[in-house]
Amino acid sequence: MKNPLRKRLLRELKNDIGKYLVIFLFMTATIGFVSGFLVADESMLYAYDESFEKLVYLFETYFKLGGTHFQLTYVSKEDLIHAKQTPDKYKNLRVRVSGFSDYFVFLNEGLQDEIIQRTTHTK
Repeated sequence: MKNPLRKRLLRELKNDIGKYLVIFLFMTATIGFVSGFLVADESMLYAYDESFEKLVYLFETYFKLGGTHFQLTYVSKEDLIHAKQTPDKYKNLRVRVSGFSDYFVFLNEGLQDEIIQRTTHTK
């Protein structure tokens, strides 16, 4: 005996394809927005010290080139390396990681290394 829901499921899917397409596009855009980010080390401080306008141009250029999310950090690479080596001294150091924040010392070593590597996008 054939399953009567088979035809019904296909018919409802065909009628509601627009809803599913919108949900898919929304989820894809959300994932792209949350996961894509750029971490800038002290270069943001230098840009701010030189001129606020240059900082605005930096943001505008990034988004014109297709950037979807810009994440800033004011922790230097050296501070992150010290936090990895002596976690007891840096218990309150929080970092942003693709949609969530966590204490740096509680992250696994691979993720810590990746965050340290990302801070090298400076001058």
